[in-house]
Amino acid sequence: RNVLGLEWAIIGFESGSNKVLRSLNKNATREMNLKAAENCHKYGIRIFANIMFGTPAEGKEDVDQTVDMVRIIKPSNVSPTTFMPYPGSYLYDECKRKGIIIAEGGNRVANQAKIKGIDYDYINQAIQKCWQYQSLPVEEQEFFDNRLKKLDERGVMILAENKIV
Repeated sequence: RNVLGLEWAIIGFESGSNKVLRSLNKNATREMNLKAAENCHKYGIRIFANIMFGTPAEGKEDVDQTVDMVRIIKPSNVSPTTFMPYPGSYLYDECKRKGIIIAEGGNRVANQAKIKGIDYDYINQAIQKCWQYQSLPVEEQEFFDNRLKKLDERGVMILAENKIV
């Protein structure tokens, strides 16, 4: 255990592209993401990196920038998903206005197209690359995946006996 007593940080990096981060109103930059990861590594904190591909503003160059960021960060665990236009969000409204929504239901995996203009085959390849950069040993990955599935009554993830917020 590290001196801070914090073992894991779940971080919504989302993208390695400043253009995409701006489109998501993240108020973060690629540089800030890299610095956050550097600080986690410096203090022995494992990183659970949330990454989202397939946003309306994203092109192949942005996808590549995200994969490169994951390579640099070397998270213990990476959770890549694809954008899903959820009703009530500003991105849903934008997609609806542009007429690019293909699927409004489903999940955030890249097994079905959600919006027009996205190369989901390219995204699936990027997701495979991201998984190659995670550093958690397979046996710990299985343990982590099983424990992470548990939520408390407020929907806060539980990892082992420690709450992750």
